Amino acid sequence: MAALHPYTTRNRRRSRPPSYTTLWGTTLGGPGGFLGPPTSDELTNADGIGKRTSFQGDATIYWHPDTDAHPVGGAIGSKWAQFGYDPGPLGYPITDEITNPDGIGKRQAFQHDSSIYWHPNTGAHQIGGQIGARWGELEWEASYLGYPTTDELSTPNGAARFNHFENGSVYWAQPTGAHDLTREMMAIWGAYGFETGLMGLPAGNNIPDSDISVLARGQQAAPRLRIPGEPQEQVFQNAIGRFGTDGEAYVRGR
Repeated sequence: MAALHPYTTRNRRRSRPPSYTTLWGTTLGGPGGFLGPPTSDELTNADGIGKRTSFQGDATIYWHPDTDAHPVGGAIGSKWAQFGYDPGPLGYPITDEITNPDGIGKRQAFQHDSSIYWHPNTGAHQIGGQIGARWGELEWEASYLGYPTTDELSTPNGAARFNHFENGSVYWAQPTGAHDLTREMMAIWGAYGFETGLMGLPAGNNIPDSDISVLARGQQAAPRLRIPGEPQEQVFQNAIGRFGTDGEAYVRGR
């Protein structure tokens, strides 16, 4: 995953969370709550320290002395399972499942600077590190990017990491940092071969309202690109991509 970044203040857990048994028996309603009765004994996790108990309501409460007790289940729990549960790169949950401000999406934060976000239109996806930090700077799912549509992935050449979102992407690489791209800018970049092409990696964030309506000196029209979109530009390692008011995409070398 991308280098760690302390963006999880949005998911800061309570200073004194309830104990393992209190969480189920009182806070979550016990047998009559949404978890229902337990379907397993208390089990010791692979690390020999943490504990877990499964419940009828498609969830399990996980406890560790460093993170306290939190239920995880449903689509978020299934995604966490794909990452290997607590021994995996996400570690233990550090929050319960939380409803996002839109009243629809859900999120849960995990030990190693990652969260899993779920929405019915996008499913459950992991995001964290500097990619998550950049998304947070843009106001998370309320930003133009929307919800993540992929987990954090590596580019084919291993040079960068990225998450795709409903309306764009965020790419991170060691020499350039994490930067957001719109769908239109992704189309321009893709026309030149993405990170292995002549433009290189994104080196700056997307700049909206860049009013470029004519082909300026030193620019060339991006091949086969004339798509609707807002005027914008973005700096890459070796070029600047621009999308003009005339709907034409341009690229200028740096």
